[in-house]
Formats: sequence, structure tokens, C-alpha cells
Amino acid sequence: MYPSAFNLDARRRDFINQIIEDLRQRFVGEDDKNKRFICQKDLIEVWKDESRLLELLGPRPISLDDIRSAQEDFVAILSILVCIGATATLGMFCDIIHTSGISDIDLPLQEDVIRNLLRTEQGLTDIFDLRQYTFCPAVIDCSQNHPVQVIDESRLLPFLSKPKWIGSGGFASVDLVEVAPCYLKTSQGAVFEKPYKIACKKFEGNTRLQDFKTELSNLRNFKNSLTSQAHILQHLTTFAHGPEYYILFDYAEHGDLYQFLSDGAGRYHFREEFPGVASLETSKTHEALLYQCWALTSALHWLHNKITVKTEIIRCAHMDLKPDNILIMRDSESIVGKWMISDFGISVTQNDRRTQALSIRDLYHEVTINKPAFHEIGTYQPPEGIHVQSDGTETEGAGRRSDVWSFGCVFSEVLAWAIGREKEVSNFARERKGQAQNDSFWEEFTPNNLSPGGKEFRLRGSVTTWLNHIQFQRPLTSPVLMTWAQKIQEKILIVKKDERPDAKKLSMIVRVLYEECVKLARPDTQPGPDIQLGHDTQSALNAQPAFDMEAAFDTRSDYLEQIQPSSPGRNAPEVVEPMHPASPNLRMPLLPSTSEGRSSSSSDSWAANNRPPSNPNDKLSILQHSSKDNLASAVSRSIIQDKVPVALLYKDRIELMQAYIGDSTARDPRAMLPVNVDFISSVAVSPHGTFALVRDREIILRSGYRDYNIRYLTTGLNLDQTFTHAAFSDRGNMLFAWAVWGKQESLYVWRVDDNTFPGPHHVIHYSLQARDYQPTTIIPYDARPGPYAPMFVW
Repeated sequence: MYPSAFNLDARRRDFINQIIEDLRQRFVGEDDKNKRFICQKDLIEVWKDESRLLELLGPRPISLDDIRSAQEDFVAILSILVCIGATATLGMFCDIIHTSGISDIDLPLQEDVIRNLLRTEQGLTDIFDLRQYTFCPAVIDCSQNHPVQVIDESRLLPFLSKPKWIGSGGFASVDLVEVAPCYLKTSQGAVFEKPYKIACKKFEGNTRLQDFKTELSNLRNFKNSLTSQAHILQHLTTFAHGPEYYILFDYAEHGDLYQFLSDGAGRYHFREEFPGVASLETSKTHEALLYQCWALTSALHWLHNKITVKTEIIRCAHMDLKPDNILIMRDSESIVGKWMISDFGISVTQNDRRTQALSIRDLYHEVTINKPAFHEIGTYQPPEGIHVQSDGTETEGAGRRSDVWSFGCVFSEVLAWAIGREKEVSNFARERKGQAQNDSFWEEFTPNNLSPGGKEFRLRGSVTTWLNHIQFQRPLTSPVLMTWAQKIQEKILIVKKDERPDAKKLSMIVRVLYEECVKLARPDTQPGPDIQLGHDTQSALNAQPAFDMEAAFDTRSDYLEQIQPSSPGRNAPEVVEPMHPASPNLRMPLLPSTSEGRSSSSSDSWAANNRPPSNPNDKLSILQHSSKDNLASAVSRSIIQDKVPVALLYKDRIELMQAYIGDSTARDPRAMLPVNVDFISSVAVSPHGTFALVRDREIILRSGYRDYNIRYLTTGLNLDQTFTHAAFSDRGNMLFAWAVWGKQESLYVWRVDDNTFPGPHHVIHYSLQARDYQPTTIIPYDARPGPYAPMFVW
């Protein structure tokens, strides 16, 4: 006995309502109900109970094969019919399975197909068309078979929640989204069985279409290259959804380098995110930081020179390298994560067609990328990347070596973090900006002469001061940090683009720093003789009886790029000091040989084996130095304990030394540590052996003896003038320095024997309004006693 039609319909309605409620509980997506959807795997879960199908599709008999077919190929269509109340169509569903020729894979259905499906319930056609998209969200395909996947605007994107803004890149916003399981298909055709987090870069509207195409072109070159680079962020896929264009990337679990340098920037707890990083600076942390920086330079080298598509080499300049565009991926082998360069929205590429070059000029233009300068000044932009309209200054445009400058800026901030974490990074930014309108790493200045002319660019004085402080004054636990600062100042942040290293040389610079850091971290090894780290000159001088200053401290411009890191534990070659061929009693140290030489012995045994017989007439020892590129020299007017303080000024360094006058058999001639030469215009030597280095807006006093004390005479002064030269008084107790700027010159006077007074003891200002532009020279003399020695200003 069958139930009555009324009871059957009531029972079916209750049963259908239960299914609708079950489906509603499984909807996912944004809060907007029009953007919510249900995943295929949840539909399968809803219909896995065969009794539901028997109850819903009855009372007509249904075979087991039809049940399995419905569960495998029709769960979405069944769900749509249930939700719109198409009971009559459900009653004929077994016929639909066999005769309609459609299945879930055909969704969304066209209107004529829907009408044919609902032939007994035509009035439900529109609602079926509207509701079907809830049950067939788009599948995002990561295969390379299509340049840009086009997804109909009516289709729902398979994002499990509302996109969360995580940043911006170029001309688009970047959101964190989570793709529903099985709706992100890999390039091999597989699907992710679990929710997958991705970074979604969205370009909105046709006005951003060209920006999308530019970045997409760059990313395709990276993906199609015959070579690859693990620290360049590759895209997963691209698609268009109505008027919006999307580029999908793997999500950076650790955020970006800006957040890292800001100790999380309020977005995460640093100690939880990076538990392997100690709260204080350690060699382990320095090693991890330098390795990732080395990886970034290798990535830049690949971008600049190694992209190979088919038979062409494509050169790319990133043009916007900054901490925000360096993402940090999770990496179990790195305590600071894996750093990757991203955001190529404004990058410039150029094919290498050098085989077609007809002249040297053609060749230069083929391999040189010059992008027109910007009008605004960014923190990490190089001076050649800014269009300046003051005093007729012209800029040549940015290119690949502009990326090297930007890296140097980032490298400086990583150094700041290595020294003092987020606090030091903030202090560095604050000191760098000072009273200026921007915090770039360079500044304009008027050259050190009194003749009218255009402005030039230089490393910002506050950056120079900060780097000098690390190298010469700040007590640090690792000598790597001091050498790190030295390399930034002397090798990387070079204002003139043509003199700046390319990415290959840059990579070698950072690589050597990293490998020396590794050596210092091992208690059973010491750095080889190729590079001496730090500025502890006394320990360095005690380590070997004599050495090549250029090799030991890497003062030659091309030295670092040519060497290979020495193997751990390698013994330093001994320096042999033969007799000078022209004078039997004149001794001159030779440069150390890295290919020949004995194992180093102690200083005493070396001296005993190589010291000649004492000769009372031997009163002169000569320190070997190169006269090549020598710009000037300064010699003290006094002999102090058989030593004469000498300063040699070269293009790339200053050598401060003590020349011994006396019995060379009693002492070994030693040179002092060279100092950074950037912006040093002159040097003066006092009778007491004190050196005065004139550097831009600084006067630096350096003792010439064992303590090597350093004093910055201009600390705390807000100077808008540039020092040109200085001179000591005859007694050596006073220092006079001349400074210029605009229409004013000034004479600053310090009593160098008074350490209690912080600033200059006297300042005299001269107006240039009524003067012609002639060079000015200070000639101090001590003609009479008094608080200040008289002088001539010539």
C-alpha cells in the first residue's frame, strides 16, 4: 500500500528542506551572499548517502548504476534543482541522466540547454540560470597552455574568504586569498586537495591593462627562460575576470623584508615568526643574513644577464628594488627565511642583439638600459634615476647598475638591523633624513671650489657619518660588521653609475663577506690572508711581521672581484724581505706571495731569520708604497722617537703611516691601517703625529700611535658648508679649517689639545658678495703667544 499523494508530497518537501539546509551550511566565500559558493567536494559529501537519492528520486524505481552516475556526475545539477524547487524535473531525473547529454562538467549551462532540462517547469529557467553559478565556481588553471585565462564575469572566483590586503606593488594592490580545495590546478594538471594560500595581485579597470601586460611580459620571460633563479619570485598564473586582471603568486609566509627589518611591523610577533634568530647579534644570524643578501645579488645578476628565451638573452633591470619588494618565504634551512625579489611592474627589459651591432656606439646602446628619470625622489632610488631641474643639472637615466645602488641601500638597512635590530634601523633612517625633505641615500652638493657651476651628487653626509661610526668608533662584537660597512661605502654606494660595480662584481663582494663570516664562526679556523676583517689594526699588525696593505685590507678597486675565498685553516704565506739590489744595507719589504712561501712562523723567529747584521750607519728604512694614482702627500715637520708621520692620499684610499728614521735592525717598519677615502679632499699632519682628514662636512682627527684614537671635531654641528682643506699650527696644538657654501666662506679653529670643548673654539665668516672667486689657502704660523695663533688667509 502506497502513501497518499498528499503525504508523499509533504514528506518530499520536508526531505528537500533538509537537503537545502545541509547545502546552506556548506556555503563558503565572502560575507556577500552573492559571492558565496559551495565546493564540489562538499556536494559529493551531501549526496554520498544512497538513501537520499532513493528517497528524492522515487517513487519510481532507480538502479544502482543510476545512483552511482548521479553521485559522480550530477551532484551540482541535483543540488540546483533541489534549491529552486524543481520537483517535477527531479521526478524525471533518471531519464535526464540517460538522454540529456549534460553533466556537472558542462556548468554553467546556456539558456536553451536549461529550457530543455526544465521542459516541464519553464518558469524556473531564470532562477536556475542565476543560482547555477553558486555550484560551479571557476577553476584557476596554472598551466602554460594559455597566455591569460579568461573567466566569465558571472563566474564566482573560488576564494574561501574575502581577500585581505597585504600590500601594493607597482600599480596594483596585492591581497592574500585562500583558494578552495581542488580549484587551483597545477601546471601538471593536478589539483591542490587542501586550501591553498596565494598572493593575488589585482589590476582594476582598463586603465591598468597596459601595466598588467608589461608585468606579465616580464614574468613570462622569467618562466620561459632556459635558465632559472631560485630567488626570483615566479608567478603561478594569470587570468582576467571581467574588467579586472589578476596575477597569482605563491604567498610569502614571512611577509616582506620591510616587515622583517621592522621586527614584524605590528603584523606578527618576530620571535614567534623567526624563533631561530637570537635577540642579540650573533655570528649565526650574521651568516644567515649575508647568505640571503648574497642570494639576492645572484638573482640580480641573473636578471641583468642570464635570462635566456630560445636563442636570445634578455636583460632586465628591476628599477624598484626595496625591502617591500623582497619577500620572505618559509625555509627550514634558513633561520631568516628565503628572500626573493618580486614586483616587476616597472621593470625594463631589452633583448641582447649585440651580433647586429655595427659600431662601438651601437654595441653600447644594445647592452645598456636607460629608463627616463623620475620626478619624485624615493628612498632607494639612485641619483641617476631622478630628474633634477636645478642649476641645469641633467641625469642620464636609470638602468641595471641602478639596481646595484638600490641593493646597497637595502644592504645598509640589513646591516643596521644586524647591529641593533629595529631600533637601529629606525635610528639610521632618522639620522639619514635629518632636516631634509627626503631620506634618500644621496644628496646634491656644490663642488669644492669657489667658481660658479652646477650641482653634483654624492653619498649623503649622514650616511657617510653612520658608516664611519660603525667602522671606526662603535664597539661591535664581530669584525664582519665593520667590513660590511666598509664595503657598502667603498664598493657599492658609488654615486657615479659607470664606476659602480655590476651585479656580478656585487655578488662577489657579498659572497666574500659571507664566506669570511662563516670562517669566523668556526673556532678551529681563521680567515685566510686574502681578506682581513675589521679595523683592529693592532692585532692585525701583530699577526704577521709584514704584509701587503692593499691585499690585507682590500684597498685596490679591482682586488675583491679577482680573488677567490681562501680555504679554512690555510696558513698565511710568509713575507720574505731580501736585500735591495741597489743598496746592500737598504731593506724593503716585498708584497706577499699567495702561490709561494713558507708557513708563517712567529714574529720573533721571522725577525731572527731575516734580520741583517746590525750596522750603525744604517739609519733609514723605506716603506714600500705605490706612486700610481697618488694625489698628494703630507709629512709632519717633526721627528718623534725616530718616526715621521706620513699621509699618502690616493684616488681610492689614504695610507697613514709612521716612517722610521733610525736603526732598521731595531724595529720593523709598519704601516697604519688605510682609511676610507670617500669625499676626503685633503689631509694635514701635525708635528705630534696627529692626522686631520678633511671629509666633506667633517674634520676627523686620528692619532698616529698605538691607540689610534679618532675624534670627530664636527659632531653635533648642523653644517651647511663643505670643508676644503685644513692646516695645523707650528706647535701642533691648533687646527684651522676652511669651509665654503654659496656666498659665504668660513674659518673654523679648534684647540686640538683641549678635549673638553665639544665644538670649534672660534669661527670667522667671510662674505663673498664683493669678492671674485679665487682659491683660498690657510697659512698658519706661531709668531707670538696668545689664545689663537695668527694666520694668513691667502
